[in-house]
Amino acid sequence: MTDELVNASIEVILKNCYGIGSLRETFDFAEPADAHVIYAPNGAMKTSFTNAFEDAAMDRDTADPLFPDRQAERKILGRDGLQLSPEQILTIPSFRPQYELTSATARLLSNPDLQARYQKLHEQVASETESFLALLASQSGVKKGVAREISSAFETQEPVPAWLDNEVLSQIDDADPSLADIPYTTVVDSKVQDALSDPALRAGLEQYVTRHREVLESSSYFSHSTFTLARAGTLSKELVKNAFFEAGHSVVLNDKAKHGATESFQSASDIDKLIKAERERIATDATLKGVFTKLDAALERNVQVKAFHELIKARPDLIPHLQNLPTLYRNLWIGYVAEHREEAAKLAALYRSVKVKLAEIAEEARAHTSAWEHAAEEFNERFDVPFRLIVANRTDVVLGVATLPAAEFEFIDIKDGEPATPDRLTLEKTLSQGERRALYLLHVIFDIEARRRAGGEPTLVIVDDIADSFDYRNKYAIIQYLHEIAHDPQFQLIALTHNFDFFRTVIRRGVATRGHIATRNSKRQITLRKPGALDNPFLERLRPHFFTHPAKRAATIPFLRNLLEYTKGPTHEHYSTLTSLLHWKAETPTITNATLAQIYEYVTDGVDSHGALDSTALVYCDIFAAADTCSESSTGNHFNLEDKIVLSIASRLHAERYMIERIDDADWVGTITRNQTSQLLTRYKKDFKNEREQAKALDAVNLLTPEHIHLNSFMYEPLLDMSDVHLRKAYADVRNLFQSITTSRP
Repeated sequence: MTDELVNASIEVILKNCYGIGSLRETFDFAEPADAHVIYAPNGAMKTSFTNAFEDAAMDRDTADPLFPDRQAERKILGRDGLQLSPEQILTIPSFRPQYELTSATARLLSNPDLQARYQKLHEQVASETESFLALLASQSGVKKGVAREISSAFETQEPVPAWLDNEVLSQIDDADPSLADIPYTTVVDSKVQDALSDPALRAGLEQYVTRHREVLESSSYFSHSTFTLARAGTLSKELVKNAFFEAGHSVVLNDKAKHGATESFQSASDIDKLIKAERERIATDATLKGVFTKLDAALERNVQVKAFHELIKARPDLIPHLQNLPTLYRNLWIGYVAEHREEAAKLAALYRSVKVKLAEIAEEARAHTSAWEHAAEEFNERFDVPFRLIVANRTDVVLGVATLPAAEFEFIDIKDGEPATPDRLTLEKTLSQGERRALYLLHVIFDIEARRRAGGEPTLVIVDDIADSFDYRNKYAIIQYLHEIAHDPQFQLIALTHNFDFFRTVIRRGVATRGHIATRNSKRQITLRKPGALDNPFLERLRPHFFTHPAKRAATIPFLRNLLEYTKGPTHEHYSTLTSLLHWKAETPTITNATLAQIYEYVTDGVDSHGALDSTALVYCDIFAAADTCSESSTGNHFNLEDKIVLSIASRLHAERYMIERIDDADWVGTITRNQTSQLLTRYKKDFKNEREQAKALDAVNLLTPEHIHLNSFMYEPLLDMSDVHLRKAYADVRNLFQSITTSRP
């Protein structure tokens, strides 16, 4: 790649873009391995920034959805002040839901365009299938799981359109129209199956069916096996549909009872009258009525099949079907489909058409198989997931036997190493959200590899929190891959994250040479500044200012207490003193800065200059003063660790002091040895049941402050990721509570 193609810097100007009021920043890429990482708290600008670049990559306008009337501006300028082309920008969001496996498709295609076309075809069939299933649901009375019921009845895993095309449409002319209005779940019920398995009931059914056949065979026109009542009904409907009688034709039937005699039928109503008369003749047969009476009595004794019993009483013609339940279940569905045969035929025709188009897409897909395999191989090598992704049908695709390259997931049993290759339905149930996100990374790798192979102008890659929700091993695999991207002259990288630990690691590992902290003011203006201390806030940010900065001095208290807990144990006298600065104790109002300084020097094993420290000042007063300053600031500093700690300590002290004074039971308070805030709050709610607003403010303190006070000196990063907005409000509310009782005193 020549130097003429490289953008030594990229200037980004955004105004009124997805909630960003304004942002103007120049990202330096003077050195080949220069890369940038931006730490942006949630809600600051991260997703908005990515969306603006996504618009640029898709060559579409950018706007502010919250204020659509405001004029948006988006400039992404490279060398010579020229706008980057859409082809020069690649955005990698945290996750793309459309890459999830869905019920419509579980295959991964090697080309985004092919994938879109493939998915569109399947979604078209899926949409029409859904509409058709809604018709069957209404017809059958099955509220949920129509496709599942069909699969069970026909013992098939075929999708519904294939089932129609391969099995049902060829039988639809023989459908019994009398079954079309039978409620499926009334018949297909485990209690009904149990009842019909009773030997006495089975014998009664056998008697009924035998006599039913005899009566039907004695008919002048009908038979139980050839020209059945069901076929006669279908014939009548088809003749009407095709205007047979309107054309002046008639139907002539041979009378079996009168050899050689015939009878002519001039209309569908004549045929329907004949069918009705035959059903009445069967129903009034004395022998059949006797058998039916016995069946009716047997069913009536079984209260668990009441609905089925009522159905049989209303529809005794259903009884002959009960001898073979599996066949009845299938015939019911065929009967339901017959009522919507036109829609069924259209869906089957669409399915056949889509199969042809998918074959055409498969032809195009063959050329991309090797690139797809390369991406899958890199995915398997890098990421630790409980499955291994393989291209299962490579040979078939090359030979044209399979329609598309398909992903297979080989699960390895941790215990004995036994592999398992689940089918698509099982896979969808098995993959967790994290594993689906890992699968999304396969597409990211493919996009990168495709651009790497294409060469040409370098691509600006915007990565938005792609490592979010992954475990540490996979997170570091992502960091390694980002490192390779950053050091590839084909790419220029800007990564965004709301996770401070990830931000710091990306800089430490040399992925990004330049780090930025995003801050946002009340006018939605975004400013990027240098991060400052990254590794040890106690040493780099708090300790140098212990004697000169009240907020930073107060913020050292949890650190000092935590270090004492590790080195001396919680029974040490200094540990107890520091606890009295984190909870309101009898000792709290007496602890001076001199005492705190003594503990500080003891823990740090050194003596620093006391400078302007007022040794006689009370520590809790300095804490309240520092918290007031932070709370009353017009803009909060999300990244300021000491402000969050001080607000938390001051909120708790105000809250506990308020509750102790209101409860006014010194003996009881003296018995509290742990979980003081929670115990005070429980007692306060018990004593003052009607003070709901006060309890709400105290609840907020109890909920928000512990993580900022019981601080782990070695894992403070999550606190930086939390906003201070709620802390500032909680402090103001509980401070007002305490002031309300002090001002009311005589």
